[in-house]
Amino acid sequence: MNELIAFFLTKTSDLGIFRVESEDFEPVKFEELIKGKTLFEKKHVVVCSRIFENIVAQSFVEKNIERISATPNIFLFFEEEIEGKLLDLFKEHCEKVQEFKLKKEAGNKNDYKPFAIGDAVAEKNKIRAWVLFQKALLSGVAAEEIFYKIVWQIKALLLIKKAPKETGLHPFVVQKNLNNIKNFTEQELIDYSFELLKIYHDVRRGLEEFQIGLEKFLLTI
Repeated sequence: MNELIAFFLTKTSDLGIFRVESEDFEPVKFEELIKGKTLFEKKHVVVCSRIFENIVAQSFVEKNIERISATPNIFLFFEEEIEGKLLDLFKEHCEKVQEFKLKKEAGNKNDYKPFAIGDAVAEKNKIRAWVLFQKALLSGVAAEEIFYKIVWQIKALLLIKKAPKETGLHPFVVQKNLNNIKNFTEQELIDYSFELLKIYHDVRRGLEEFQIGLEKFLLTI
């Protein structure tokens, strides 16, 4: 995905790149991205990262995939998991579908499991979360990638805590976290969200590094 984005950046300005995450998906705005043009670009690139973790986004794309395929704008979808029916739709309507599988060495117990750290955070198990974080770093996973996993986990817990029947999340995600929300008060989750936001801004200002900021965060949950 990063290689594709880098390629398109050589063809268009930064103004021509739009990013959509699962937690900020809005049908009206996505509709504008399908139809719209920017002031300076003839067409734009829309990078959709893990949006099918949001059941509203998945339903919208399923219903509009022919229109998305026909638009002159370029849509890139990155998903870690995708159900067979939806994958078949992409194969039918999209220009290219690629699947990448991690190479695993026999007996290697340090293989990175992207959702394991989020699960440990949801269980409020700071020691397990920290250990998994260190193993992921040793496996070559970028701290920033882990950061966004944890941000998503906290946001999901907060949504479920506030209104478990109206989250917009996939039912599997809701069911998986129903037992975990008892580990947190709503205010705790709000405070954690602000802490993660502060880490993000401090990194962008050069005041912090994702690895250090995230390690401190995990040890305080």
